Amino acid sequence: MEYIKTITEWYVEDIPDFIYSEIADTLGNDTTSVTLLSTTNGAVQLNSINPDISSSSWKGIYFENTDLTLTAEPELGYQIASWVVNGETQPASQTLIITLADTAVTVQAQFEEITEVLVINEINYNSSDNFGTGDWVEIFNTMDSDVDISGWVFKDDVDSNAYVVPENTILEAQGYIVIADDTTKLKSVNSEAKNYVGDFSFNLSGSGEELRLFNAQGGLVDVVTYSDSAPWPTEADGNGSTLELTDAGSDNTVAENWIASTRLGGTPGWANGTVPVSIESQGKDTPDNFVLKQNYPNPFNPSTNITFVLPQSTKVQLTVYNMLGQKVQTLVDGNLTSGSHTVRFEASNLSSGIYIYQLRTPTTSLTQRMVLVK
Repeated sequence: MEYIKTITEWYVEDIPDFIYSEIADTLGNDTTSVTLLSTTNGAVQLNSINPDISSSSWKGIYFENTDLTLTAEPELGYQIASWVVNGETQPASQTLIITLADTAVTVQAQFEEITEVLVINEINYNSSDNFGTGDWVEIFNTMDSDVDISGWVFKDDVDSNAYVVPENTILEAQGYIVIADDTTKLKSVNSEAKNYVGDFSFNLSGSGEELRLFNAQGGLVDVVTYSDSAPWPTEADGNGSTLELTDAGSDNTVAENWIASTRLGGTPGWANGTVPVSIESQGKDTPDNFVLKQNYPNPFNPSTNITFVLPQSTKVQLTVYNMLGQKVQTLVDGNLTSGSHTVRFEASNLSSGIYIYQLRTPTTSLTQRMVLVK
């Protein structure tokens, strides 16, 4: 009985040889070997494949006079340091293109730890109807030195969704920067917002997704995968709050380290859990003593202004407590210059009642009462 190959058998057995023959007719029969040496703290994509070189080398055969594109894929916290091709070090670049000749090629990608420690610190992915600020993320520089983030890239979980930070963008030590999809919307709701860039051309998912921050060398500096369901705070999903990291030093991949902002619209451009401070007067009008004024208006709903005066530059804490002595919100926690300062207290998420606000410095403690009526 005559044996007839099935289509499947033909594809499996004959097509590879047929394709090789067709390519050889075009490029010639000469081939050369390409070896990727094993490496740590990253991987390499070769054209469209991802060889496993985590523990051992990989070798392939390619036609001469063709180009190979190698792309460095660093692990979180690492970046490409250099490429070593046939023993010679090449400058660091995210992509390396090699034109094959009649000599075998050996390549190793070398990765190094990223020295800049910047974290995704606040996320606004689904604004409420009353606080339509657009989508944005806040980046915090945990370091004691400024970082030039020109050319850094913010992405979601789709590689083509990418925003490149403009040239000459410096993030100050212990400073914040907001990357927004619509800076006009951001400022219309958060008039105090400062140090922001944009606009990026994609939307953050209302149901959660991966957000990534790359440096200019392509190193993955930070990554967060948030969600709109528990254990992630659900109040940030269309209810006016944002996702705020409780401590910039904590692991921001852990849902329990995030809370919903108590301030509607979040705190874009300043410390989480605080509100911006405006300086009203300085110099000659500065008194000799610390003053904590009565809030205005009082009673209030839903927000009020608290003014205090400092005779000198000092560390300040301004905190709101309920009548049980439980801390409700920290409005200010940091160093301020001398002068009169005004802070807005937003209480939309609080119940009616009497609240105490306290001003503390290294030498002074002052308190006042205010009444929230809804």
